[in-house]
Parts: sequence; C-alpha cells; structure tokens
Amino acid sequence: MFVRQWLRDRRKRLRLEEFVSELNESLRAPRSRKGEAEARYEVTERLSKDGMLRLFDFSVERQAGKEGGAAPWQVRLSLKQEAWARRRRYDGFVLLVGHEKLPHTTAELALLYRAKDAIERGFRVIKSEIELRPLYHRADEKIRAHVTICMLALLLERALESRLKAAGRPMPAATCLESLASCCLDRYPRDEVLERYYSVTRPDSEQQAILKSLGLTELTDIRKVCERITPRDA
Repeated sequence: MFVRQWLRDRRKRLRLEEFVSELNESLRAPRSRKGEAEARYEVTERLSKDGMLRLFDFSVERQAGKEGGAAPWQVRLSLKQEAWARRRRYDGFVLLVGHEKLPHTTAELALLYRAKDAIERGFRVIKSEIELRPLYHRADEKIRAHVTICMLALLLERALESRLKAAGRPMPAATCLESLASCCLDRYPRDEVLERYYSVTRPDSEQQAILKSLGLTELTDIRKVCERITPRDA
C-alpha cells in the first residue's frame, strides 16, 4: 500500500509538470489568446482535480518577449516541501473506526473492511477484462440480461480462481484461460456426408495439470464429450 500510494502521487506530479510545460508552450504560441486569468483557471482546475491544490504554489508572470511583441504569460509551479513530506508520512497507513457497541473483534472488523475491496475489484474486472461496454439497449429486460451475463462471467472467473487455489495451483483466471486457449473442440466433415464428427485437442502437460486441478479432465475425453453434445448441421 505504501509503494502504491507513493507511486500514485509521483505519477501525478510528473503528469502535472507535463501539463504545465504544455500550457506554457501554448501560451508562447504567437496566436495564443490565453491570458493570465485563463492560465490561472486551468492550473487551479488541474491541481484541484488531482487533489494537489494544497501541495503546490504557482504564479503566472510575464516573460521577456520578442522586440516589438507582447511578452507571453508563463506559469511557474513550486512544490511545498513540508506539505509534501507531511502527506508522505501517512502512506501505507489506514485508520478504521468502528462503533463501540459492535460485537466484532478487531481482526473481524478489518476482514469485513477488506472484503469490500473484492467487490470493487470485481466491478473493475467486469469493466475491463470482461468488457462491460456502454449499454445501447433500450429495453430494461435487455439491459438486465446484459449485466447478468457479465456477472455470471465474473462468478465463473472467481470459481476458477477458487478451485485452482484449493488445488494448490493459485493463478489468476486470465492466466488460466490463456493457458487453456489452445484446447479446442474441433468439428469436421467426413467422407463428404452431412454427418459431423468431433475431435478434442490433446492438452500438453501444463494444460492437463490445470484441468486436473479444476476437475475438468473429462473435457479431453472425446467419448465422454460426444455423449454430452448434439451435432448441428450449421
């Protein structure tokens, strides 16, 4: 947590310095119409957005311009060292306050608080890896169906990770699915007749170990697979 928070604010500082550099470059442009007020507004807005308004001082001053031309405005940004050091003192620390009448122990309250992180990570997974994209459905039923499918996909991912962990092979679901990506059920015609035939990709040792951990080794047995599928003409 300490490293994550420290790196987060460091990246914010670098992006802020880049923002000021680009702003100064635009202010120096011959046709720039930005003045002192506009520059102050943009810098204040950016500092406020990044939660760094109390960590920096800035000024907007006239710089030496070309002979006969108007001197451009430029932004000077300076870090408040004491304020920055004071914020860094709390990196990696969390204070949890519970009601005195709660029956839970300190450890139980900490676990309850941390449990919410799993829920938040789940929604991030839905929006990124599972790709819950903007919904353009008009009917409420279709929207609910779309979100339900995404939630079922998340449940499947969590079940994969839980089984792998219980079997002593902990790994992210994305890694598991990537390892098994080449395992396929193939369908092909034979002797130019309409009847379809099936074959299963032979897994390598790593894939076989993963399937064994998941209790899904029957998926590599073509006879058992064919017992559970119905051939399609299409």
